[in-house]
Amino acid sequence: KHQTEESLTKAKEHGKDNVDKLKHLSQDQKDKYKHDIDDAKTKEEIDNIINKAKDEDNKHQTEESLTKAKEHGKDNVDKLKHLSQDQKDK
Repeated sequence: KHQTEESLTKAKEHGKDNVDKLKHLSQDQKDKYKHDIDDAKTKEEIDNIINKAKDEDNKHQTEESLTKAKEHGKDNVDKLKHLSQDQKDK
């Protein structure tokens, strides 16, 4: 039994390290996932929480990429010299 508790503790530490490495989550989001990991009773629960955190991180990364692409596109349209401002604003 002691070995099981020890491996669960190691899995929790490893899981929290993984959450900390995610670049597109706020500190509050990371703290929530780490709290959920602390409350987990099995390695499967920990893995599920990590997967949810990674999914959310990927979602935020995609949103950030889309926002940057839109801004880049708008900048390119603004640089076009043969369009009126009205055409650029459409």
